[in-house]
Amino acid sequence: MTRLLAGLTDRIASRRAAWVIVAAWTVLAIGLTVLAQKNPAPPEAFAFTLPASAESSKVDKLIARDFPQSKGVAATIVLYRHGGLSAADRVEAQSIAGWLRSAAAPGNVTSVVDPFSAAGPQAASLVSKDGSALLIQALVAERGGTSLDDAVSAIRRHVGTRSDGLVIRVTGPAGILADLTLLTSKILGSILLITLLLVLVILGLVYRAPLLALLPVVAVAFAYTVASALLTLGEHIAGVAVNGEATAFVPILVFGAGTDYTLFILSRYRPALTEEREAPSAMRRALRAVAEPILASGGVVFLATLALTLAALPLNHDVGIALAITIACVLLAGLTLIPGILILFGRAAFWPAVPRLGHPEQARVRLWSTVGTFVARRPAIATVLPLLLLAALATGVLQYQPRFATLDAYLRPSESLQGYELLKQSFGAGSLAPSQVLVTFSSRDPASALTVQKALMASPAVESVTATGTSQDGRVTLFRMQFRSDPYAPGTLDLIPQLRSTARQAMASVGGGQVLIGGSTASAYDTRTISADDTRMVVALVLILVSLVLGLFLRSVLAPLYLLLINGLTFAAALGLVLYLNRSVLNSPTASVQLPLLLFVFLTALGADYNIFLLSRVREEVRNYPLAQAIQRSVTSTGGVITSAGIVLAGTFSVLATVPVRDGVETGIAVALGILLDTFVVRSLLVPGLMGLIGRKAWWPIKLATGAAHELCADGQDRRKRPTPDLEPRAVT
Repeated sequence: MTRLLAGLTDRIASRRAAWVIVAAWTVLAIGLTVLAQKNPAPPEAFAFTLPASAESSKVDKLIARDFPQSKGVAATIVLYRHGGLSAADRVEAQSIAGWLRSAAAPGNVTSVVDPFSAAGPQAASLVSKDGSALLIQALVAERGGTSLDDAVSAIRRHVGTRSDGLVIRVTGPAGILADLTLLTSKILGSILLITLLLVLVILGLVYRAPLLALLPVVAVAFAYTVASALLTLGEHIAGVAVNGEATAFVPILVFGAGTDYTLFILSRYRPALTEEREAPSAMRRALRAVAEPILASGGVVFLATLALTLAALPLNHDVGIALAITIACVLLAGLTLIPGILILFGRAAFWPAVPRLGHPEQARVRLWSTVGTFVARRPAIATVLPLLLLAALATGVLQYQPRFATLDAYLRPSESLQGYELLKQSFGAGSLAPSQVLVTFSSRDPASALTVQKALMASPAVESVTATGTSQDGRVTLFRMQFRSDPYAPGTLDLIPQLRSTARQAMASVGGGQVLIGGSTASAYDTRTISADDTRMVVALVLILVSLVLGLFLRSVLAPLYLLLINGLTFAAALGLVLYLNRSVLNSPTASVQLPLLLFVFLTALGADYNIFLLSRVREEVRNYPLAQAIQRSVTSTGGVITSAGIVLAGTFSVLATVPVRDGVETGIAVALGILLDTFVVRSLLVPGLMGLIGRKAWWPIKLATGAAHELCADGQDRRKRPTPDLEPRAVT
């Protein structure tokens, strides 16, 4: 530990400083909460946007400028009757269209298109060929104090439910977004409550001390309050609006990481209480042992999440901002507030099993003593078997297929999904989300637009290309392009660059101009491309940052390299395993487009926590024992702590499995499985086994000064001196 850090922790570990720290955190939490309430800025609800440089974003901007009446998100109202619509049904459709144009409709309905007011091919495209269904399309914008969700709800209330055989459903992009918001509106509160209860239960089982289970949760709750208030104030201070999906990770990371840091401190604090009369002295000893590993661990997570802020995709960027602020608050609380609260409560925090001065406690470490001895004596087996397991699981990565269709993410029935099934049945899959083609030419020459239209229609994948309007200056024409197949299918997405090229070549053949293709399919293609670029950039940056922190902490060049290689294999194994489960349990051939990037960042950063904690103990033990024996003692003394921390962290991420959206379920399960693999396979067997195989060169270029050889007993303890390891959580044996 550096002298500077030791000096800081020594100052923190006093009763007077503890009172000051608790008071400061209380004032900070209350003050920021009051400011946040005065400046409410609720996070956006699960919006998925693209950077302004994306072609789809340029189309949206130009449509808003040249076709203000076409600005907004499409709400598609489907009227369907088996066997064909009756005359009364058509009258009902006319009534709905009239209401949408009236003052009684939501004020943010910008335009309405229906078969009765449209003409020619456009009118025909709104009625199914068999006459069983017709469409009314309304564009909904965020304006006039009425949100998109409110507008869709008002439309649904007006059309109501029918019992006479006529089925009416509101779907389209607006209906999908409204349903998604409805499904996820209470996610954050549920995640917070379930996470809180889970942490309390696990800590209660581990320590069997009610107060000790409650105190860390109180401390972490302060960190959560501060982090949430900072995120709310961020929009007012820096204009940073954080997406709702990003904030869903905040309570998970706060309580998971905060509880882990508490476990690391308690693993040294409780044994110190049996040797020190005063709690501040015991905490001083504990912090001298764990402050540097905690600081390094938190620094790795902070830098890894900070790397996400450089992503071009706004959602990835938002997740990075939310998590970087969160982990900074948790790290500060872990090194100040948690020790302060434990000092103030002293030995009473451990009631009923209060540690007594002069009565060292023998930890229940039989399991981890056996594991440590096995690794020390059979490092090759301890290395090869985990490698084979991880490699086998990693084969599932070959099944990865990103998901872009929002409807496929639903895990509960929704009106928009029912409406889509009617659309698919009556109009074809492509009718759900038509694309937009924007043709701009230098002169008012309608032939230019017709040339582009014919070129796009020549594609066998295109069902129709219909003109929907011309700008006031006559230089821009807007087309509606519908695909024959599912607009979100991978094969359809692959057509976008080809169609963009075809349209531009056609435009060049008649004198030049600009052709842009946007809409849902093009947005999904742009998302896939930008997400791939983000992944390559963020992964490279995270690897560099994590290797630098590990290298500085371990004073080694070689150790960070093989540790990151192991992390990469663990990531692939976790991703492969969740993809296998996705297909077999959730019956989904696709997975979230964000899953690989978020899983890599979480596992690389959080996995480094346990690497740091284990290897810091090895470095401590190796001063007095040969490397093999130091590894055995380190696995024995840290096994329970790392296991308990891993269970808590995996448990908090598994809370995401309760959300009704596949993306959240997949991310939560994948991270939880990855942490469990990291805890029970990588940190217990693979890392110490590999270090045993490599030997002292594992720390190259530094040379470890090791003690004289000691003979191991059958149970793995030193025959000359049976040490009393630090107390481990009693529930983990």
